[in-house]
Amino acid sequence: GSQMALNGAASHAFAHILYKALLFMSMGAILHRVGTVKATELGMLYRSMPWTTFFCIIGALSISAFPLFSGFVTKSMTLTAAANGGYDIAFFVLLFASAGVLHHSGIKIPFYGFFGHHDAGHKVKEAPLNMLIAMGLASILCIGIGVWPSALYAILPFDVDFRPYTDSHVLAQVQLLFFSALALTTLPSLNSRRTPSTSRPLRMAG
Repeated sequence: GSQMALNGAASHAFAHILYKALLFMSMGAILHRVGTVKATELGMLYRSMPWTTFFCIIGALSISAFPLFSGFVTKSMTLTAAANGGYDIAFFVLLFASAGVLHHSGIKIPFYGFFGHHDAGHKVKEAPLNMLIAMGLASILCIGIGVWPSALYAILPFDVDFRPYTDSHVLAQVQLLFFSALALTTLPSLNSRRTPSTSRPLRMAG
């Protein structure tokens, strides 16, 4: 209930709408061109849909809270508010959830959507121009908020006294992302190449 916590919740809701919409639009472009978003039926679409791939990666970086993307400047405020308020359990739950988002949406969505383990043989056109424009605008906002967070902070309910780009914030988030990605690639229980979950339609969390 602190001012920073409320600002963090409001700012993250704002950023979440943008990057989640961007990811849904990229999957919608695949569905429009291929007719399915089942991971086992996709592969190597980056060859024929490079712009959609690029925009999807921006959405994935944003939802994973990489520095210089929108998710970083909003998630770090919420985490800091929880830590400053002494809510240790909530802080570690949020931290664990951030690692899970990288695995589920930050890596799986772009990888299985546009790269995959095999070439499914789809020869499709790039997404229509109106879809590319919409994804491009969302991508600009995701990057713009991450690079220039003061523009978002200026419209929050309370005055913001918070700097997201400190050494400790950046280092902690980079470590979290690095070790989450390392766990995904090294632990068989997390590696979706060895589980049947890839037969399901791609879903997003975060």
